[in-house]
Amino acid sequence: MVRSLLRAPGFLRDHSLLRSRPARRQPEPEVERSARLANLTAVHLPGAPPGLLPEDVSLVNLLPLVLNHSFGAGFELHPPTRYYSTYARPYSS
Repeated sequence: MVRSLLRAPGFLRDHSLLRSRPARRQPEPEVERSARLANLTAVHLPGAPPGLLPEDVSLVNLLPLVLNHSFGAGFELHPPTRYYSTYARPYSS
């Protein structure tokens, strides 16, 4: 699987599995929040120094970090701000 991902032109996924659970078995709010804000990030950057991408890299900073490393683009990074709302109140934070 890793080899096929390395051959692919790009791979990025931002997805939560919790929405598919029945309403009566929803996890505790803090568990749900943590799972919904977590991202699996797999990036292959030949020659990248260890620690270039922090463990908690936000998706808004992922592309600038990759472009800065690969092409010396000089993009500024944004603060790691995350926003969360519930399914019951999607427009309220």
